[in-house]
Amino acid sequence: MTGPARHGGTPERPSIVVRHHPDAPVAVLREVLAGAEEEGVPVLAWPDPTAGAGPPGDGGAVALAHRAARRSPLDTGVGIDVDGAVAVHHAKLPPRGPAFVEPAPAAAVPAGPAPPAAVSTGPAPPAAVSAEPAPPVAVPDEPAPPAAVSTGATSSAAVPDVPTPPGRRAGAAAARIVTGLPLPLDGPGRCGP
Repeated sequence: MTGPARHGGTPERPSIVVRHHPDAPVAVLREVLAGAEEEGVPVLAWPDPTAGAGPPGDGGAVALAHRAARRSPLDTGVGIDVDGAVAVHHAKLPPRGPAFVEPAPAAAVPAGPAPPAAVSTGPAPPAAVSAEPAPPVAVPDEPAPPAAVSTGATSSAAVPDVPTPPGRRAGAAAARIVTGLPLPLDGPGRCGP
């Protein structure tokens, strides 16, 4: 089911409710759903046609999340605004006091017209330095490292450090509220307003 129930407007099965701006980024919505479902909690999502139509801030992620929490049989809701910011709310929290907030992802392409070209009046600036570590360089005189022995456990060194997609942590945070697990406090999300 992808919307409210016909009678009473409450979803039919125990689930987290996600209300999103109709123009919210689809990739963020997909990650919120995946984050909650990874924790084993069902999710119902639908666009909120009133998002942005009310007073300023009413279509924001926090307001959407609070409305979603009030509709959820599990008292937990997620809101996604037009920019992709995500908030997780519980029905018993004050409207402006979400449990978890994940800021909007940085835009890959800035909105609006391109800025004018810069005019240089001096020497060229130094080349940009990447924060990424340089790839390993093979040295022919070094012996090869020993082969890894599998113990059945996963090694954190074998998994590349891949950033969590925007929305995934918020979806997991919503599921953790339902299941009683602690919220993730490290990384881009934060608790409170």
